[in-house]
Amino acid sequence: MWMKAALIGIAALGLSGCMEGAGPAKSVPEAQVNALVAEECALYVAAARDMNARGQAVRSSMLEGCEAGIVSADLSTTVTRQAVTRFPELIYRRMLARGVSSETALKISKTKAYWDLADTYAATYG
Repeated sequence: MWMKAALIGIAALGLSGCMEGAGPAKSVPEAQVNALVAEECALYVAAARDMNARGQAVRSSMLEGCEAGIVSADLSTTVTRQAVTRFPELIYRRMLARGVSSETALKISKTKAYWDLADTYAATYG
């Protein structure tokens, strides 16, 4: 019995240490969140187009949560940048999780639209 209590106490101390400095989540206006979602969905629409053009299957879940009629992001302008925040990696992983092929995700990660979205996330959530 005392062993169980000791383990619970140790776990509680460990969790409280992990939470230190986390602070409250930043409150973001709904309109700004909706704009971010639309911007990210535009990347998914572009990814679906790119994958279709390559003859690759596109999962229906790729566009889940995206409104109908979202215009595809422009993938024609490429840029070379280094990540200075966590957001480019977050966006890249989300693309893969939604079923974007690694080839298409890599192509998108080199576009201005991708980096603009990463900058918007950084400005919004810092």
